[in-house]
Amino acid sequence: MFRGFFKPTLADTYDSKMLTVAKIGVFVMGHPLELLAWLFGLILFYLTTKAFYNVALHPLRSYPGPKLWAASHIPWAYYHVTGDIYLELERLHRKYGPVVRVAPNNLSYTDPDAWNDIYTLGADKQELPKASLFRSDSKDAGIIGSTWNNHQRIRGSFKNAFSTQAMKEQEPRIISLVNLYIQRLHEHAIQGPVDLQAFYVYATFDIMGDLAFGESFGCLEGMKYHRWINVINDMPQAIVAISMLNLFPPLNKLVSYLVPKSTLETGRWHRDFAVDKVNRRIAQKEPRSDFMTYAIANRDTPRGPTMRELEVTAGTLVIAGSETSASLLGGLTFHLLKNPDKLANLTAEIRSSFSSESDINMTSVNSLKYALAVVDEAMRIFPPVPGTLYRVTNAGGNMIAGRYVPPNTDVGVAHWATYHSPDNFKDPYKFVPERWLGDPAYANDNRHALQPFQVGPRNCIGRNLAYAEIKVILARTLWNFDMQLCEESEKWTEGLKSYFIWVKRPLMVKLTPVSKN
Repeated sequence: MFRGFFKPTLADTYDSKMLTVAKIGVFVMGHPLELLAWLFGLILFYLTTKAFYNVALHPLRSYPGPKLWAASHIPWAYYHVTGDIYLELERLHRKYGPVVRVAPNNLSYTDPDAWNDIYTLGADKQELPKASLFRSDSKDAGIIGSTWNNHQRIRGSFKNAFSTQAMKEQEPRIISLVNLYIQRLHEHAIQGPVDLQAFYVYATFDIMGDLAFGESFGCLEGMKYHRWINVINDMPQAIVAISMLNLFPPLNKLVSYLVPKSTLETGRWHRDFAVDKVNRRIAQKEPRSDFMTYAIANRDTPRGPTMRELEVTAGTLVIAGSETSASLLGGLTFHLLKNPDKLANLTAEIRSSFSSESDINMTSVNSLKYALAVVDEAMRIFPPVPGTLYRVTNAGGNMIAGRYVPPNTDVGVAHWATYHSPDNFKDPYKFVPERWLGDPAYANDNRHALQPFQVGPRNCIGRNLAYAEIKVILARTLWNFDMQLCEESEKWTEGLKSYFIWVKRPLMVKLTPVSKN
């Protein structure tokens, strides 16, 4: 009776709270639908509030772009998972201009000035760090995902492998495998149309396997994909799906439960295979000079790679040097066959520049001016990597393409959208090698916009090798065969999917051996 005259004790407060909890518990047990309604309401309130902040209050609110993309990661994730993000980015840039806000914290660029602003070292000699999707915090990350200091150390261990001298040493092995590639084409051409995309994959993977590990993958010998190729083709889609799921907490906590066991096993096999390949290369008693020669010599030294860095980087070099070259050759061939006048020009240049097939090598192809223009145009109209390699702005923000970008913003130049922008290239969907040869009709093209090997200190280390390999394979193919696109491949590029790299489909071509007379 005196409770109202005194301050409630701790016990009284505890009893009161427990009674309230008990009442709520009884309510919940008796009204599960009401609980679900409350939870749904809370989630809806959170999402609505967050979307409102992203659109109206976020530091990037003044940048152009669709409001739905600014409000949520859902559109961004959807187009990545469907493999159509490269096409959607092109559409958005055509509508909104050279810089578009494509996610709550992402800016996409087609302005050529953004290349240097994003990917080269700033005035303070600091790089913009890679976005989390392309970065690994592990001390044993390879050349792609490593931090700035580790990247420079690892790259320094491999750079001599791509020197002019090293390429001369490796040329006989490359030519030997190209010879086998031509032999296999002759054997299969008499049987009917061939899937030239598959042949390009066989050749480029065998070449890179030989240069990296001292032995090819045997694709041309067995005329079939090595298992590693299938893994490389399948893994990117899974990686993209997992990366997109990580954008949606708390769903990201479920990743380990949602990833199929087979995907995890494939990832482990991929890692173990690369480890085994490196160990076999190290164990060779009289190894030939190759990519690994220079890196192994400095292994586990202060200026060389660790064993794990060696394993990861060797696998990366094989993938980067083969998959992209095979994709480029496929796209190049398709566009040549869709433009007979360009094919005729290139064929005439090749067959008039050499007196015999043996004269075609990695040095002599440098004299083929039209061939170089064809390769450059193929890289523009069908870039081997059509997507975007994102970086993150520094703590103080950065000036990009003449405009300040707030800190911790993901920024990048979209390859496909940049190369198909009418602001950068006239007739962006036409295959016109002459634009690289001074044709006055294309004098206003912004040639600096084309950067398929990236720019800055993290650009592709194998650029010169890629050009030489592609031109040799192309020249040898056209020296030996006349080509005609089969009807089933007339729309080869339509609906192609990309998960960082292209999802390949057969490129059926009729090959007619050229008379040696």
